[in-house]
Amino acid sequence: MVRTSAALVGALMVCATPALAQDFGQDFGLSEIRVGPMFHGLEATSESLLNPFETGQLEDVSFEILWRTPDIDALYWLGSPRPAVGGTLNLKGREQMVHAGLNWHLPIFDTPFWVEGGLGLAAISGYTHDAPPGYRNLGCHVTGYFQGSIGADIGDDWTAMLTVEHSSHAWLCNPENSGLNSLGVRIGYKF
Repeated sequence: MVRTSAALVGALMVCATPALAQDFGQDFGLSEIRVGPMFHGLEATSESLLNPFETGQLEDVSFEILWRTPDIDALYWLGSPRPAVGGTLNLKGREQMVHAGLNWHLPIFDTPFWVEGGLGLAAISGYTHDAPPGYRNLGCHVTGYFQGSIGADIGDDWTAMLTVEHSSHAWLCNPENSGLNSLGVRIGYKF
């Protein structure tokens, strides 16, 4: 976790000056870096639909790095998604996640607004079964990862978005499958 935090701080320091950030992004083919707070462990039960934030705590930090779409025919036929890696770090020692996958970005007409969807795999720390109170029965540590965002471009270099993340294994590796849901806002810097 210390190494991940140090890498995130280093990336954000590079983004502190626009000239350094643009050079850094172009050298590595980056498209965007995002970071923001998330509510941890939201549930979709009949009780929690009335107040979903009661079961989730604002205790996660989400970050994501997106690259430009590589010039590969197969990706063109898939809608030109951007490769992405990221993570959701829990500040209270509960489940944490890293993920990798593809991200589809769809502008909403000729406006600064857009929607996105992401699909990939995640590795989650935590209990697979017999979790103590306050923790989840994940079933397995490698799961599917799904993400959806609605956002807006803020000027030429910045974005803001509302993001929901879901990871679960769809009962493929174990009868336990609490999954992990997060909701939050993120700010992005575009290269």
